[in-house]
Amino acid sequence: MTKILDTTSRVATALGLAASVLVWLLLLPLCAVWFLLVSAFGPATEPQAPEARAFCDLIESSGIPMRPGF
Repeated sequence: MTKILDTTSRVATALGLAASVLVWLLLLPLCAVWFLLVSAFGPATEPQAPEARAFCDLIESSGIPMRPGF
């Protein structure tokens, strides 16, 4: 009986490991494809509102350094 349980345990462990590896092998390429599709066809960033641009211009003209991207 012990031998049967030992064999069953080993088979279950091997099947679990194989399933885990299979999931990772399928999941990683799907994530990569999703990332590429979203990067290529995803929504573009919205243009900056005129009020925000005016505020940035005001700050820059006052001599206060701004972070890049503003």
